[in-house]
Amino acid sequence: MRAVRTASGYTTFLSSQENRIFRKCEMEGRCQVNTLTEREKYIASEMYKKGILVKAPKSKNQAYEIAQQVTQLKG
Repeated sequence: MRAVRTASGYTTFLSSQENRIFRKCEMEGRCQVNTLTEREKYIASEMYKKGILVKAPKSKNQAYEIAQQVTQLKG
């Protein structure tokens, strides 16, 4: 289990399977969808729904990236 922050700032836990995909995206910078298995594609799409991953800007190959955290400035 691993705890990460979503794009909206909430903390959520990752299962071991989600963590494997998260680490892959972390090491490579982005996860190309065509390199993932069907199971990994499903898990990545669920992580996208949770706000952990975002879809990379339109390119030849679809890819997922780790969502950037939004921080609010207190003034």
